[in-house]
Amino acid sequence: MVLCWEEYLNDFHLNESMSYTVTEALKEMLNALMTNELSELRKISDRCISSFALGEEKELLDIAITSYILVKVLEKPRYWYKKVKREFIEKVEENLHNAIASLEENRPDDMRIYLNSITEELKAFDTEDRRYVQSLFNKARLRIASYLYAQGFSLGNAIALTGTTKSAVMSYSGKTLMHDRAGKTKSIEERLKHVRDMFR
Repeated sequence: MVLCWEEYLNDFHLNESMSYTVTEALKEMLNALMTNELSELRKISDRCISSFALGEEKELLDIAITSYILVKVLEKPRYWYKKVKREFIEKVEENLHNAIASLEENRPDDMRIYLNSITEELKAFDTEDRRYVQSLFNKARLRIASYLYAQGFSLGNAIALTGTTKSAVMSYSGKTLMHDRAGKTKSIEERLKHVRDMFR
């Protein structure tokens, strides 16, 4: 089935007048977990992807993937009554607290360690069906790669950033509509002003 790119891109609520920092994203993730507003995690993921596509911090991609998978896992009915769910959320909240503190103390490498710890917690969360969580990681990477490609990134760069494959991206997004949609957005030079140096 060919994806409708107008609807797909509108899901990200792209706002080019606003930037979105790693610190803001992490704080919003923490607040969403503490207040049990899990639907906010999907919005955080979308804002991270949109900001990255406009040239913001590259760590936003990792946060986008993590937020997307968190909401998928925590909204799954079979996890609702597990005692381990509360313990899992507490571990994630602790890592988010530490990641935020690391950034505020100008320790970005430590922030990445704490963010990676959340990823590892996710991978270990469901010992009975790890294939489900792994499939979520694959889907998140594919979703992001397709969006970046539609926003002007080369297919090679979109794939390199997300770790997905060319065939998967083309199958997911459709071979023609994506280029047509991307051609109606800002030029590559405009959209990738701050991001291009990453690939030199």
